[in-house]
Amino acid sequence: MSKEETKVEEKETKVKEPKKKKSLEEELLEYKQKYLYTLAELSNLGKQHEKEKKDLAKYFTQDFLLELLPLYDIFTMVISNKNVAPEVAAYLKGFELVYAQFEQFLDRNGVSEIVTKLGEEYDPLLHNVIEIEEIEEGEQHKIVQIYQKGYKMHDRVLRPTSVKITKLKTNEEPKEEN
Repeated sequence: MSKEETKVEEKETKVKEPKKKKSLEEELLEYKQKYLYTLAELSNLGKQHEKEKKDLAKYFTQDFLLELLPLYDIFTMVISNKNVAPEVAAYLKGFELVYAQFEQFLDRNGVSEIVTKLGEEYDPLLHNVIEIEEIEEGEQHKIVQIYQKGYKMHDRVLRPTSVKITKLKTNEEPKEEN
């Protein structure tokens, strides 16, 4: 090989080395970014898993408590009846004691009544419409009757309140089809 050919090869080698070095730095940076992204994803999955675990523990008894609510409704009805015969009054006292324990049990498990008042605005997240009363004038979507109490467990609706609401009458007559 001649001196000129050797010089040309040296120049090509010198030119290629910086490109190769730059490529390795870029590749290293790319792997570092992928590592950091994967690390962040793993951290997020861990946090999500912990939240799901806490929610599972918090709402574990939800189905069980939902089945107990009709019994609680019956107890409430029995306790509210104060016009009883003297022979039954002693039993009523016993029911009142059981009822108080029932209330404490529900309270310990995060169950609370959804407070609903007559004249209140209908909220589809808290109320279940059983009946609609058509009115000529006034405000619509107001609660006019409560059929069944609703309950929450912590921040979730366990059972919505069953209500009757108002709706303005429409003056349109149904069209007959021929």
